[in-house]
Amino acid sequence: DQRARTASDPEASPFPDDLTEDDVCSFVYTSGTTGSPKGAMLTHRNLTGNADQFNAVLPQTEEDNILCILPMFHCYGWTTSIMNPISRGCSITVLRTKSPTEIVNAIIRYHVTVAFMVPPMYHLLARRGDPANMNSVRFFVSGGACLPQPVAQAFIERYHRPVLEGYGLTEASPVVSVLPPHHIKYLSVGPALPGIQVKVLSEDHTVCEPGVVGELYVKGVNVMKGYWHKPEETENVLSAGGWLRTGDLAYLDDENYIYIVDRVKDLIIMNGENIYPGEVESCLYEMNEISECAVIGHPDPLRGQAIWAYVVMKDGFDFNEDKIRRYLMKNLAAYKIPRRFIPMDALPKNPTGKILKRVLRND
Repeated sequence: DQRARTASDPEASPFPDDLTEDDVCSFVYTSGTTGSPKGAMLTHRNLTGNADQFNAVLPQTEEDNILCILPMFHCYGWTTSIMNPISRGCSITVLRTKSPTEIVNAIIRYHVTVAFMVPPMYHLLARRGDPANMNSVRFFVSGGACLPQPVAQAFIERYHRPVLEGYGLTEASPVVSVLPPHHIKYLSVGPALPGIQVKVLSEDHTVCEPGVVGELYVKGVNVMKGYWHKPEETENVLSAGGWLRTGDLAYLDDENYIYIVDRVKDLIIMNGENIYPGEVESCLYEMNEISECAVIGHPDPLRGQAIWAYVVMKDGFDFNEDKIRRYLMKNLAAYKIPRRFIPMDALPKNPTGKILKRVLRND
């Protein structure tokens, strides 16, 4: 027993003698937004490699103070707010509250230089009454879910600091890409980090041309070893060549910047037409009255699926289906207009703030 050996001999190493970079370092469970959570086996090589890849684009040093406000059991929070800063000698400011005022106060008081947050936090900060000087922050990073463009714009206009959206998944340790500060393309999640390969494949597994939507695949030192005790699920997402099937629909532009369109499982097929919920949601977020929304496909005997939209109104605004429908009709094709609008006090979310659409589907 390693623990007993270390206790009896203070000079003994706390690590097994045969430990290698390819041994599992962490079992990190997926968020379970589209199914049951699975334990991703992340090796020492996965995690240190991804930290090096990320630091090549957004360097962090001993001079930095990182805001840690994300759950440490979640891969995004664990790696970006804890493991990577420790490996670079950064200071870390741990904050338990998600109160916008306390977040701003902590950033100012402790001179935070880098902040990793999720879209709901940017949404709350953008709605905060008085703007604050957060010029100590070199960059804010958004991940964990798609950042609605109206939310990003409102945050930037209020605080005059850039928001760099990134993309990742637990199985990739987790960061795949992030917008580089010197070449920001809003709506994109940036090019793949150095050392990571990406490709977009069509349903017949041919490589898509730039601008054509398909499923995103990822390959690199950051890709997990597999799922804990789930060989079939591992085989479904990991190819013999080391490519990870992400389950996300995306396209690349001519500079290999990645644009996430939606989850494969969230795609709505109605009367043979593909409808991306994210497109409808983005249009809904443009309405000043709407705080949050989620669009899903609901079983329909005639159409295959019907579009349902769940909306949370901002304080002081009443739900008005006719007004919402009229706005969408001006900005979307008629077949993309939701058949039903359901007002909600709040949307179901996981601990990081990601909307749980499977709960809405099963409701």
